[in-house]
Amino acid sequence: MPHRIAVMLVLLLAAFGGVAFRLYGLQAVDHDVWARRGEGMLKQRVVLPAMRGVIRDSNGELLAHDKLVHEVWVNTQHLRDLNDVRTRLARLLKRPLTEVVNGMKPEDVISQYREHVTTVVTATLNETGEPVPADLALQMADEKRIEFPLIKGLPTETADIWKVRLKEGNIYAISLRSSVRRFYPSEERLTHVLGYVNEKTVLEEDGPGGRKREKHIQIGREGVEAVLNTELTGTDGFQWIEKDRKGREITSFRGEGEEPRHGHEVTLTIDMHLQDTMEQVLEQAFMQYKPKRITSVLIEPKSGAVLAMASRPHIDRETMKGIIANPAVSAQYEPGSVFKVVAYTGALDRKVVGLGETINVDPSLKVFASQRIKDHVNGPVTVLNAFAQSSNRAAYLLALRLGDDKYLEYVRNFGFGQRTGIELTGEITGTVWPRKAWDGLTFSRMAMGHAVTVTPLQMTMAVGVIANGGNLMKPQLIKEVKDEKAT
Repeated sequence: MPHRIAVMLVLLLAAFGGVAFRLYGLQAVDHDVWARRGEGMLKQRVVLPAMRGVIRDSNGELLAHDKLVHEVWVNTQHLRDLNDVRTRLARLLKRPLTEVVNGMKPEDVISQYREHVTTVVTATLNETGEPVPADLALQMADEKRIEFPLIKGLPTETADIWKVRLKEGNIYAISLRSSVRRFYPSEERLTHVLGYVNEKTVLEEDGPGGRKREKHIQIGREGVEAVLNTELTGTDGFQWIEKDRKGREITSFRGEGEEPRHGHEVTLTIDMHLQDTMEQVLEQAFMQYKPKRITSVLIEPKSGAVLAMASRPHIDRETMKGIIANPAVSAQYEPGSVFKVVAYTGALDRKVVGLGETINVDPSLKVFASQRIKDHVNGPVTVLNAFAQSSNRAAYLLALRLGDDKYLEYVRNFGFGQRTGIELTGEITGTVWPRKAWDGLTFSRMAMGHAVTVTPLQMTMAVGVIANGGNLMKPQLIKEVKDEKAT
């Protein structure tokens, strides 16, 4: 007997020693690891989404802004948690928990609760006017994924209905998440100027347990949305909360947080009253004449402010059909007769000719012999009348009086062959050939607006030089960028 007692004592001491060693490991050696894991199960970092900055026209009209939208997410793992499902089903059936535990098979418990969840979800979808997936029951029973989004883009009033129905149905496996979405009240107006945003999904750490959660961010593409993406993008805030095992927040344990910082507010020089008129005219012309492309730009010459800018086809933000790049700055063409202002104004500016001076544009003259210039003006004509009648030969004669190098200098001074520097994506320089690349016809063709390419904005700004006393302005599209906290 003493021998047996000694053996049992040794075994008991060994067992208690093992337990003590394990407790020491948990409490001392691995304390931080298990503390973080336990905290991660109860503590949650709730993201407070930041709004992308609003964009307004010069009169304060809203052109682009974010709205808070909501998503319905299904967590199939919670639907497979037998202990939790038993508790919730017992409440629904108004029966003691022990009766459900002892009187129902586990698979029947899971099946019956899933059927209840499916019924509530179907009724809520019908109530809010959303389509009911044909395989909804199969989605609820899908054990290959932990969670998935059921509906996206719900307005707040619809999300409130979901909150009520889920609470009434005692459903924890389905939750609502908030996000933001970009809206354009102007719809099909100003699409190339504003551009659009793409949503990108990234993974971020959600809670001290190191769990990952999807986060949707907006990235500006094209137009003002892209150029000022950094200024328009806000910084999300957060709030630490703790929940009990039933998923209810313990408000007394609400921890530190940080308010979201919304993106800057941007005001454009665009006047939507003028923009609407321009869009209507372009739309009518596009439907009537069916061109491949049509573009219009309206500026204020003295300041260079862009008051309206539109093109057809425009961007359909839903289907992404149409021309994505802004033709006003990305399309080049031979300007034709309007380009003659360079030769005429250059000659007048250098005083190599006067408006009342008579010049001879007869095609039989030797100067025109090798140029094959077509013209509807013949014989002697004053410079003023030649300009009024858009004479091709007169433009060439005046360019000759300036000389190759000086003429090219005026072409550059009018802003051709270089970007205007407007706050838009995709701007090109157009084409102005250097003197060494000319052939025998380049000079005469350039003088009348050929053998050179320009963008619609370049040509608009060049004409604005005439209206602004000879001063070329840089086009201005951004009137003001203001911090959302600025007073």
